[in-house]
Amino acid sequence: MTDKKLSRAEVARAVAGSINTHYKKRVIAPASEVPNVYYLRRPSGIMQLDIDTAGGLPSALVHCITGPDSGGKTLLTYRYMAQQQKFYGKDSWLCLSPVEHPLDHFRLNRNGVRVAIPKLRIEQEMETRKKLHRPPFTKEQIAGFNFQIGTFDVLHGESQEDTFQAILDMITKCKKYGMYPNIIAIDSITAMSPKDMIGKDMDEAAKQAAHATNVTNFFSKYFPLVTQLDSSPADTTFIVTQQVRANKEKSAAPSFMQKFLPDFKVAGAHALKHGKCFDIMITSGKKEKEEGGAEGGPRDVVKRMMKWELTKAKAGAHEGVFGEVQLDFSAEEIVDDYSTILVAGIRYGVLREAGKTLEWPDKKIKMSRKELTEKMKGDVEFEYAIRQAILEANDISCAYYV
Repeated sequence: MTDKKLSRAEVARAVAGSINTHYKKRVIAPASEVPNVYYLRRPSGIMQLDIDTAGGLPSALVHCITGPDSGGKTLLTYRYMAQQQKFYGKDSWLCLSPVEHPLDHFRLNRNGVRVAIPKLRIEQEMETRKKLHRPPFTKEQIAGFNFQIGTFDVLHGESQEDTFQAILDMITKCKKYGMYPNIIAIDSITAMSPKDMIGKDMDEAAKQAAHATNVTNFFSKYFPLVTQLDSSPADTTFIVTQQVRANKEKSAAPSFMQKFLPDFKVAGAHALKHGKCFDIMITSGKKEKEEGGAEGGPRDVVKRMMKWELTKAKAGAHEGVFGEVQLDFSAEEIVDDYSTILVAGIRYGVLREAGKTLEWPDKKIKMSRKELTEKMKGDVEFEYAIRQAILEANDISCAYYV
């Protein structure tokens, strides 16, 4: 009597089991059991940008926000963080490494990230307002400054290597609990100083080489940590901002070639090029300045357009997509997310204008623009539903929380 011949499926499982036992972890798994990290997205709140990125930035991956000075890289990073607080509430966990400047609590709050502001910082701001003859903060404002949503940690290493190692340690230790930060952000990776650079005068080539070595070493360890075949994968979304500079090659090229070359060139950590999922280039657009100016002095910019371009896109999105959104520096929050929802809702047929009202036919809802906005502000689930409807109208399927 002959032994029964095993099927390929049976052999596959036997071999996988043996290899997994050898490595003491799951290194081979059936595709049907591997989590889909692309389905969970981190939205910016800017509806058109979220459409352009097929719902938002996928979890468990690395994304880069690039651009020149004052383009809006930090602002957009904060927008992604603010949305996590909105949808996860007290269960949100954000971690920021502010490399270029100390943590600015007031700036975070103005961009929608609710963090408690230290008492001393409030007192300093009160003193500044007094010197500038501005009205003091009200009791309601001060109470708001003490309000925070979820957990917000600040990460600050002595060097680029220290910061990278702290992130690796965080992900490793989180694995024990099966729970990870929603977002880890470095602002900016270009400004990080490798140990070999601290206190030394190095030329640009040497600096870029040191950056590239550290970034390459970091991601060679980071990616295996967050791409494990576990039932509870590391769903942290890693965002880094990166400086760009004017492309000197473009200005030096013949005129007939210049239109084919980009305006900007990435500075610093070029090793990110192949590891990132999305690269969003942020630049400034049309500006609107205040009327007049104090005693003939310069006029402050009160509004401007923030433009984006997807210079790298995976996970269902496409490169070369452009868009823009208005920033209003005179408003309580610089970006009006709700306005972007209404504009996109009308554009893609989810909402219908009827005189002074907006209709959502599928839900049999009819409200004024103001009423619909207030409804979204007061009901996160309602806002989530309308966002999902707009994404579905663009053949996009994803989730913002699990």
